[in-house]
Amino acid sequence: MTRPGRRKRQASKIMKIEGVDVIPLDVKLQKVFKGGTYEVKSRPTIVTRIHLENGIIGETYGGDEFHTQREIVSVIRDHLIPQVIGRDVRDSVALWERMFGLPLDLGNRGLHQLDMHPRGIIAQAISAVDNAMWDARAKLFRTPLHRLLGGCRDRVPVLAIGGYAAGPGEDPVEAVKKEVEQIVSQQVHGMKLKVGSAAIELDIERVRAARQAGGPDFVIAVDANQRWSTRDAISFCVGVERAGLRVRWMEEPVVWYEQTDGLRMLQHKTGIPITAGQGEISGQGCRDLVTKGGINILNADCTLCGGVTEWNRIANMAGLMNVEMAHHEEPQIAIHLMAAHPHATYVEVFLDRQRDPLLWQLPVGFPLIRDGTMEVPQSGGIGIALNSYFVWLNRGKESIVLDLRATGDRALLDTMVSRADVLIQNMRPGSLAALGIDLSKWRTSNPRLVTCSITGYGENGPYARRKAYDLLIQAECGLAAITGSPAEPSRAGISLVDISAGVTAYEGILEALLRREDTGVGDHLEISLFDSISDWMAVPLLQAKYAKAPERVGLRHPSIAPYGAYTCADGVRVVLSIQNEREWLALCTQVLCSPDLASDVRYGDNPARVQNRQLLDAAIERTLGRLASTEVCRRLDQADVAYGLINELDAVLRDERLRTVQVETSAGRVSVPLPPTCRAHAGETLGAVPELDEHGPALRREFSPSGGSPPAA
Repeated sequence: MTRPGRRKRQASKIMKIEGVDVIPLDVKLQKVFKGGTYEVKSRPTIVTRIHLENGIIGETYGGDEFHTQREIVSVIRDHLIPQVIGRDVRDSVALWERMFGLPLDLGNRGLHQLDMHPRGIIAQAISAVDNAMWDARAKLFRTPLHRLLGGCRDRVPVLAIGGYAAGPGEDPVEAVKKEVEQIVSQQVHGMKLKVGSAAIELDIERVRAARQAGGPDFVIAVDANQRWSTRDAISFCVGVERAGLRVRWMEEPVVWYEQTDGLRMLQHKTGIPITAGQGEISGQGCRDLVTKGGINILNADCTLCGGVTEWNRIANMAGLMNVEMAHHEEPQIAIHLMAAHPHATYVEVFLDRQRDPLLWQLPVGFPLIRDGTMEVPQSGGIGIALNSYFVWLNRGKESIVLDLRATGDRALLDTMVSRADVLIQNMRPGSLAALGIDLSKWRTSNPRLVTCSITGYGENGPYARRKAYDLLIQAECGLAAITGSPAEPSRAGISLVDISAGVTAYEGILEALLRREDTGVGDHLEISLFDSISDWMAVPLLQAKYAKAPERVGLRHPSIAPYGAYTCADGVRVVLSIQNEREWLALCTQVLCSPDLASDVRYGDNPARVQNRQLLDAAIERTLGRLASTEVCRRLDQADVAYGLINELDAVLRDERLRTVQVETSAGRVSVPLPPTCRAHAGETLGAVPELDEHGPALRREFSPSGGSPPAA
């Protein structure tokens, strides 16, 4: 029985914040995006992680400030982290007030407008920490964030952000039509169109083009990014209304110095709902937009205004004042806020992956968009994690983006292949041919080239065109049938099929390179996921064909006993592995202290022990269940009996046997397991993880015949 005082101390400990990580990112975009008052050349953000003492990690990212990103990170590291370390993560308001009330001087002048800049830095720092703490809280309570905040719905309608200024030579009206058609094709029923970079008459025509391309039910909002005077904003809104273009809202219409009187005047002149607030850094500023500016929709940003804590207070205030809530970008966290309030509108997403590459690279399993809505993640917390696969698979590589349909990029690829030793491709069978690429021709022009094609079920045959993923192959090859408990098959805990194909390809390529040393000629290898894992399934397949198929036995060996997991008195599970009669005798006499068990005819040899496994397991459990795991391990070590502990991943990370190495990424240094091949020299290092197209310019210069940068088309 646990005493109440002890239970309280244990509960308090697991809620405490043990550490905070902050990682700045800034990814250069492939092109410049121009809005009404600004242009975007990169996608910055800040990753924040909150570590609780029980191993839970709250993790999110957000913010797009690049001018002061370094200062924001410094405020978090130098000032905010000491305010939250050792505190109970459940105390959301108390922790927020500690950060907000910190008397921090970043060069304040005591002048309201001039001091807004340093206060904006502090607000964004608070937001980063607060948002990660909310992820940790929701994970602690094992509930998705939107349910912890109120839980009004499980799907939220989507608006695609677009309509940036047309590029050189582009017709701005036709560009909008084309973009809306692409948005509709992706099952999104609305768009937030950038306006303000063109003449008012042209912007009205761009809205008309969006309406014609999207149809009568297509949702159109417009965003001027504080570009217009009040008079110009009125002219635009009146023109759009007269044209019957049915705009859902007009966002940030007037210049900064016309807030809030200009907004109030515009609100009296148009029936279009007015939206503002994305740059506000406090709830009080949002309040003034409603009471003094008369706006209809608040689009506060929780990565700017003070985090989820302050955004939620703003949303509750807005609801009492009959004002709708929107959220400026950041769908990875906005999806939960939009789902938590009945008066919330849309979640905003950049469908153009060039505009927000992090959205499509950094989170794992980002929610799918279907029928114009996005499903709210249902796992604990915000429901995103950093893409570990990207780090693991791309360390030490160089990255270039090529458009294989563009003449210039295709010529560049031909040049690269002509100098290559190995080319690996895993496109769907037939895809290369559709692009006019023939691997045999490349090997003819470069006879020493080794090519390797990795497919799901082979390049030919009736299954060649079938889509193939790791879990599907695990099911089809029989691996799932022998994995799991007797009640149900299971997926292997890692992507075993993908890894087997990679290892098989690696082995085959090394063999081909060794043969080339003798023949001077390369080769072509065909590797399929199904073939690779089938080779690893040889033993159970042979058993099924010539003896008896192995059964699913969970954490036990199908043909050896005792070989499985047993629970000690402190709840730790120990896996025993008895491989011979000497070990069986040592287990009985030195570990279990039951010599009569060793002489029991029911357990006289391994076949007998397997046949009577249930009785034997019960006898072992009775003894080990009375002993602490430390004592069990001591006896097993002394008896020289093989065993292992079932470790959770956080325990593995603390294990001194785990060798790791630091890898540089755009998100900072990441600790990864050291590759298992040990070399004689010390100081093992691995190459950095590249950003998308990070080495594109250098590789184009290297492989361009002229030594310059060849055009893409």
